[in-house]
Amino acid sequence: MHALLEPWQQGLVQRAFLELALVGLVGGALGCWVVFHGFSYSAESLAHALLPGLVGAALLVLPLVAG
Repeated sequence: MHALLEPWQQGLVQRAFLELALVGLVGGALGCWVVFHGFSYSAESLAHALLPGLVGAALLVLPLVAG
């Protein structure tokens, strides 16, 4: 057990672990934000692309699915 815990007594290993933990937390949060932001951008683009078709179908008295 001493051989496993001995490296953790060094300040360099402790700081490296702290840095790795912080990068993991920030990277995870940033990655989620990037993915969700991309999803919201694609949903907004899809809504803007569908609107003219729906309006055209409504004006031509066609089923909205055709638009």
